[in-house]
Amino acid sequence: MAEQTHPVYEVLALRFGTHAERTGRDNFLVDEGQFEPGVGMPMDFYLWVVRNDRHFLLVDTGFPEEMALRRGRTVFRCPVDALADLGVAAEDVPDVVITHMHYDHAGNLDRFPSARIHLQEDELRFSGPPTWCASPSSR
Repeated sequence: MAEQTHPVYEVLALRFGTHAERTGRDNFLVDEGQFEPGVGMPMDFYLWVVRNDRHFLLVDTGFPEEMALRRGRTVFRCPVDALADLGVAAEDVPDVVITHMHYDHAGNLDRFPSARIHLQEDELRFSGPPTWCASPSSR
């Protein structure tokens, strides 16, 4: 019996921003007795590249700097520029997986015009108008 080989992928975490002023209360829906209410608990923002010599997948798209300013976040590097540092142009990204439709995960979708977007149907139903999930025959 021939030995099966499975593709090997490289996974890169690209840290592009932070919310340094975030507190424990912002991060968890738990009883305040479990932490000091004002204690800082910074949160960093990432997008992910999953690739090998045959496939390229971007997981989440981050958010633009103008959104960071409105929400009091710090952007270290525009997510699109971070990809360019890897030699990947946003317009060449073939597939994007959006884990969920929060601003920090799907904020730059318009910057990936050629990408096929992958999103859970339940998330699409929750975040968009009913027509987004209508079957072609019902539109």
